[in-house]
Amino acid sequence: MPFFPSSDIPSIILPEDSKEAQKVFHSLSIPNQLDIVLRARGKERLHYLFLSEHPEELVQQLPELEVFLTVKEVGEKDSLELISLTTPEQFQYLLDLDLWKRDRLDPEKILHWMEILLDSGEKKVTQFIHSTDPEFIPLLLKKFLRVTILEGEHLEEMDNIPLSPYPCYPKFSREPYKTNTNACICLT
Repeated sequence: MPFFPSSDIPSIILPEDSKEAQKVFHSLSIPNQLDIVLRARGKERLHYLFLSEHPEELVQQLPELEVFLTVKEVGEKDSLELISLTTPEQFQYLLDLDLWKRDRLDPEKILHWMEILLDSGEKKVTQFIHSTDPEFIPLLLKKFLRVTILEGEHLEEMDNIPLSPYPCYPKFSREPYKTNTNACICLT
């Protein structure tokens, strides 16, 4: 049975039975739940976060460094649920600490974190796109995309390419690229 002494709250012993532990954990205030979460590490921390009726509230109150350390200790794939609940600032912190090799972005890490982002769910992807610095996404993707200017026959072929329901935008324009230019974005 985990034991959590604290100067702010009385000593708490959580039962080993999952349902009983959840009941005891729910009876605690959010600050007391957070205190328990911060005293735990790794998988145990994830366990306590998701015992709560309000895991998103707890996750979003965690210091950014604690989120990073938990994700690294448990592994990104095993932390998807945690990652999906992070604030934009917490998620950006994860990327800032993990994507760089010295002063350059690491392409392998970019692909890895884009996969993690996609696996974290549509809500997280949408949050990331709307909250990140507008210059950051092109910076991430520039090693994997190339822009080709189409002329002649190739331009006619472009009309046959089905458009995504999510328009692509040039860097400094709010208009979809196909309406303003003869450019095609291709994966490299």
